[in-house]
Amino acid sequence: MNPRIVVLSPVTLVGMRIQTTLADHSQTPGLWQSFGPRRKEVPHKDGEDAYSVTRLLGLGRYAPNTQVERWAAVPVRHFLDLPKDMMAFDLPGGTYATFTYRGTVADFIPVLTHFHEEWLPNSEFELDDRPHFEILGPDYLGPNNPDSRERIFIPVK
Repeated sequence: MNPRIVVLSPVTLVGMRIQTTLADHSQTPGLWQSFGPRRKEVPHKDGEDAYSVTRLLGLGRYAPNTQVERWAAVPVRHFLDLPKDMMAFDLPGGTYATFTYRGTVADFIPVLTHFHEEWLPNSEFELDDRPHFEILGPDYLGPNNPDSRERIFIPVK
């Protein structure tokens, strides 16, 4: 793994969210099943990519029982006329370690573990207290497709 370090501008998103723990992914498929068909209802979209965002709540650290907010969202130019049951969220800009992941959701955990336990401690960076996110573009073929690609962004400082 050789992440690139990038500095991103803030992005405004519109979507749906759930609250859960970092280790509990049981509600995430339902979040995407609810949001996916309704993406077309979001006005003022800025592209066709979807964002899967994980925001740590409180002063939790990156651990399995950490309380998080998970978002299924799309970028927008502005958030006027929000569809029913959707909210806006400002994804802060800043420095991120980014890499492209290819594979299934089930196979992603070892990659993420390697990032946090091997790459990050041996780099000049540390984890920053901002949301983590994935961009699901045209090469994202679904959570169980081994050829699926998504861009991973982890906040660092």
